[in-house]
Amino acid sequence: MPYRQAQTPYCPKRQLRSNNDGSTQEFPVTWDTSSLDTSVAGEYTLTGTVTAKDYDTSLIANRADPCVLYANGKYYFTATRDNGSQYVLNLRVADTIEGLAYAEDILLYDAGSELIWAPEIHEVDGTMMIFFAWGATWDKVQSHVIVLEGDDAENADDWSGPQRIMLADGETNLIDNGITLDMTCFEWDDTYYLAWAQRQVSSSGDYNYSTYGYESSNIYIAKYNPANPAQLASGPVVISRPSYGWERTIAEVDEGPFVIENDGRLYMTVAANSTNCSYAIKLLTLNEGGDPTNPDDWSIKGYPLLSTAMNDSEPGPGHSSFTIDENGDPVLVYHWGSRGSNRTTTVKNVHFNTNGEPVLNIPRGEQLSDEFKTVTIKVTIE
Repeated sequence: MPYRQAQTPYCPKRQLRSNNDGSTQEFPVTWDTSSLDTSVAGEYTLTGTVTAKDYDTSLIANRADPCVLYANGKYYFTATRDNGSQYVLNLRVADTIEGLAYAEDILLYDAGSELIWAPEIHEVDGTMMIFFAWGATWDKVQSHVIVLEGDDAENADDWSGPQRIMLADGETNLIDNGITLDMTCFEWDDTYYLAWAQRQVSSSGDYNYSTYGYESSNIYIAKYNPANPAQLASGPVVISRPSYGWERTIAEVDEGPFVIENDGRLYMTVAANSTNCSYAIKLLTLNEGGDPTNPDDWSIKGYPLLSTAMNDSEPGPGHSSFTIDENGDPVLVYHWGSRGSNRTTTVKNVHFNTNGEPVLNIPRGEQLSDEFKTVTIKVTIE
């Protein structure tokens, strides 16, 4: 498979579809074999229905910064709880992506009156981990991790307590006068990495609640050793800043990094600008043979992959993750809506263009033209 994420469900029959740019995409086909008699020689024409799956634009209400992991034949979902209840870490588990909408919220950790933001669940070197931001107020949140130490991810007692992520010495904070959040983990060329958003919000450690910060929110990256889950394995470096006009009209913010691999290339999506209608998804591409910790090895696309202007019925698309559907195909999991206004989690299909880059702005219901929804094949029985 050109796309890799955890374990891939098996889909036996697929149909290629051409797109306007010359790229192709595979879809499952359900064949009508009622006319096929394998005991009688002859040529048979079978008709198949191509399945192009779509998802509800409002799959899970009041959930933002969503992350879905497919592992052990199940889907695991975690997200920021919106609508004034951002104080708990929940997990949902279901057999299908759609099933997550109705699954029970399992309480893994209660922070009392403190904030829990943007949890991400990953399978890291065979062990489930959840990275999340935790702090008393918005300008105090810091990246933490909990680790599944037992066998049952749905049992809160099988998870470790939260540990704050530290620098490579295991003793020094990532930052003392700012915030760290939206931490993600990925493997590339047999090495693990952490990437996250970091922002200085004070020049001296004295916090000023009237400002959003002294610097922009930037994307940092470092190597990671899963054997030491609460610390980096190398020094952090910045690989992305909000430099284009469309990602700094309201707030100078790059956040929510997440990676997807296709045909041997590594791509990173980033949420840019403010958490309102200005929110959009940005793309970074690792140069062929590049080092993820070398900023010069990343190229940045100058326009968003998904924004309000591309679908004003889902304003403010932003913080997102990738997973795979039951056919093994990649899907984007993201939220839309404004902060404080009941943001909504949804899912949509991912296409790859001829350059191998992910395409995220295909309208729902339009990934497959009507002319391609029915196909035929000739079968010869001898």
